[in-house]
Amino acid sequence: MNRLIPTVAAVTSIVTLVMTSIITPACMAAPSQILSTDLNGSDLAFFSGAPAQIALVAGLSAMARDRAITPEIKEMASGIASGQTALAARIKDLAAAKHVPISVEVDGAGKKQLQSLSRLKGPKFDKTCVDMLSDALDSLRQALAPGAASSDADIKSLAQSSLDTVKQERDRLRKLGI
Repeated sequence: MNRLIPTVAAVTSIVTLVMTSIITPACMAAPSQILSTDLNGSDLAFFSGAPAQIALVAGLSAMARDRAITPEIKEMASGIASGQTALAARIKDLAAAKHVPISVEVDGAGKKQLQSLSRLKGPKFDKTCVDMLSDALDSLRQALAPGAASSDADIKSLAQSSLDTVKQERDRLRKLGI
């Protein structure tokens, strides 16, 4: 009866044999076929890092616009939210034009930040939101930097103008002194 129970090695060999006969090198796509683009690594770093940060800044600022008790925060957050929403649309259009698939969605870490912020109210919400928004703007500046150094004129233009806007938003946020 023990001869009828297959060993782990026998099962592994059978699975390997079946998988190699199903997935052959001939049917596997080469990396150049998966993403066909003339962009370089820093351009792709821009497209992989900036969209999630843009979405986070937009989400934080929208929440601040809707829930802050300080009028100055509400006003500033409203402007940031609309600007980031427009930037998300621009980067999505540029990525499509460059044939780079992207997602302009908040990533897992950003979702956790938004969830923790959503539990707060009043002055604690305002203070924490300003701090989170400030940090998110700093992270967005870092994510935009590879694009600002791009040799692609379209990417460079979008990233540089966005960096200027993000810097202005960050400076105005600091002046609130909250």
